[in-house]
Amino acid sequence: MIGLSVSCCIADILQGRIDEADVEFIVGGTKCERPEHWDDVIEAYREQYWHKDPARGEVILRRLVEEERIIQPRVAGRKPPRIGRGHWTRRGSLRIAPGKVC
Repeated sequence: MIGLSVSCCIADILQGRIDEADVEFIVGGTKCERPEHWDDVIEAYREQYWHKDPARGEVILRRLVEEERIIQPRVAGRKPPRIGRGHWTRRGSLRIAPGKVC
């Protein structure tokens, strides 16, 4: 699976809707150019999206970042994916860069 929202996808993992092992990567709307930028994101997401298990949400996000399974188009000046039709997709249906389809 390919996630399209860091906050919502990790919430789904926390709630058991998606197995973390099935997540190929998450393309998020975040713009964390340095590792310490994630601290602010985590602080906000812990309360707003991961309130049932904020510590585990943080562990999952930090692991995905470490494993380079978080893609941030905004860091490269591109737009993040739209999630109006859902925040999960499968390979072959997502454009993450001009001319590049996953």
